[in-house]
Amino acid sequence: RTETDRTLFFDLLPMNLGKIRGMKIKLQLYTTPGQVQLTSTRRLVLKGVDAVVFVADSQTDQVEANLESFEDLKINLQESGLDIDSIPIVLQYNKRDLPETSSIDEMNSILNPMGLDSFASSAINGEGVFETLKSVSKKTIEKIQAVKKPSESSKNINNHPENVNISKEPKNGNGKNKNLSKSIADLED
Repeated sequence: RTETDRTLFFDLLPMNLGKIRGMKIKLQLYTTPGQVQLTSTRRLVLKGVDAVVFVADSQTDQVEANLESFEDLKINLQESGLDIDSIPIVLQYNKRDLPETSSIDEMNSILNPMGLDSFASSAINGEGVFETLKSVSKKTIEKIQAVKKPSESSKNINNHPENVNISKEPKNGNGKNKNLSKSIADLED
């Protein structure tokens, strides 16, 4: 971490969720630094990803930084041999708890012309985090299943809006992985 308590390389959270839709699911969640000077770190972590959650800062003064970071993501995916249309991407609009944030409509008009799934969040309060994870997990499972069915594997994974049943998870720290496993397992329904 840096002097301002930011991620310097990356954070990793491995999670085994058991079987979902007949597949053994193991998540390896990485966070990458957003600083411009750490592009090579982001590029390294993006190699081999199955999906991406792009976390945007909702503060009004961060619009340009969000746009630059999203463009950087596109470039890094391309340089890793990944096409932005073939990898599940979910947007998370963070820091909704702070004053002077752009509206969700403004965030979508700026960052989301492709109509990706997007979620408002406050990471510090735990709001919107599990909903985002559930959405990206569901899209990833669908993508993997589509590979098994070649007729579906060529479609744009990000251009099919769908409803995701979301249940609010408790905010306390006890049993978070258990609740997450249950929430992700609901994808089978």
